[in-house]
Amino acid sequence: MIVNALRGLVKSAGSRLPAFPPNRSHRAQASIPAALSAVASPDRSAEPSNRQLDQQIEKLAARYPEIAILRRRRA
Repeated sequence: MIVNALRGLVKSAGSRLPAFPPNRSHRAQASIPAALSAVASPDRSAEPSNRQLDQQIEKLAARYPEIAILRRRRA
């Protein structure tokens, strides 16, 4: 699905990507127009780490006591 979305994005800009299997999508990077390269490449630095997500969950658990009930059922 990601490859098809990328193909559509590049096609809407007037270019085409070469044929490649989805597991080799890194080959398409050279064919992406420069104007689209920023949107076509994921920015991993903007993603929160697992540790940050765990900290957010713990803050929410302290704020909402119902979460303790859900955690007991899961264990």
